[in-house]
Amino acid sequence: MNNIYPQYSSKVGFLVIGTDPTSEADKIASYSDREGFAWPMVVHNANILKEFRILERSTKIGIGRDGLIKFRKGFGLNSEETWGILLETLSGP
Repeated sequence: MNNIYPQYSSKVGFLVIGTDPTSEADKIASYSDREGFAWPMVVHNANILKEFRILERSTKIGIGRDGLIKFRKGFGLNSEETWGILLETLSGP
């Protein structure tokens, strides 16, 4: 994601939500800096988890411009190519 994020950062909003309720903002920020993540990360929020029906760690959700969920996936890594296809779809009309 680090390689593909710059290509889509102006077209698609990115937000990473830490789902560990014991995580603290400074630890998340430190981890993000250490890993070189350029996208925003926020701390656990029970309302967000409930509203988006996030039931497991590493859930990835893609929301289209129309506000509808277009993509949902749990555990597992996506290849750079797969992320590119998804982000291209989400950045479209």
